Amino acid sequence: MKFRLLGVATCLILAASCSKKEGDTAKDGDTAKDGEKGDVKGDVKKDKPAVATGPFGAFDAKAVAAKLQGDWVIPSGVRKIAWHVEGNKIKVKNGDKEETHELVVESPCSVKSVKKEAGGSSSTTHRFAWEGDKLIMSGDLGVRNGDTTVACISADIYTLKAGKCQKWRMMFDKWKSEDAECSIAKEGDTEHFVAKARSGEVKLAFTGDVLKTSGANAAEKMASWDEAVAAIAK
Repeated sequence: MKFRLLGVATCLILAASCSKKEGDTAKDGDTAKDGEKGDVKGDVKKDKPAVATGPFGAFDAKAVAAKLQGDWVIPSGVRKIAWHVEGNKIKVKNGDKEETHELVVESPCSVKSVKKEAGGSSSTTHRFAWEGDKLIMSGDLGVRNGDTTVACISADIYTLKAGKCQKWRMMFDKWKSEDAECSIAKEGDTEHFVAKARSGEVKLAFTGDVLKTSGANAAEKMASWDEAVAAIAK
């Protein structure tokens, strides 16, 4: 699958919630209020997932959204949540709470679950990667397509192309970038994407063209919503 990053060919590729303000270290399933990390603005239509514009807006987000349709059990930190994705809507079951959110495909390795609220909205970011038909949704993740690598690490998205590393973050509804430190290094027979993040050095191992942290967990595709709800109750 091919898509472009800032007009150049790039890639395709994301889970505990925490209130987060700008500068905090992100965890799986990061939750942000508008104006803190910024909500993604995209083409929100009645039955189509919102697709982010900006540096990642040209990749094939529709294909990602299509693969996410249906019922899932999603790892979210130490617990699991149930999703039913239909068009641009996500029915979310988290413990005893059930809500309807909007799906936004943010980047090649992140999607947002957006909750509309009085006076604004809040969103939860889920990093993801596809290993064939297996959906990985925990830890830091990324993907390589040709000479371009994209990695979702904490609250930032790193891009590496032709030796140039940049770090991207959504702030106040706009993508902001800065030069960063990242590279691809080989240790024995394994390639790693190595980035200098806010928390220190981060290494993501390559499995083919997929980048992931050790012990990353997969989501489970379920046959029905009732089956997904029953699975998270165990």
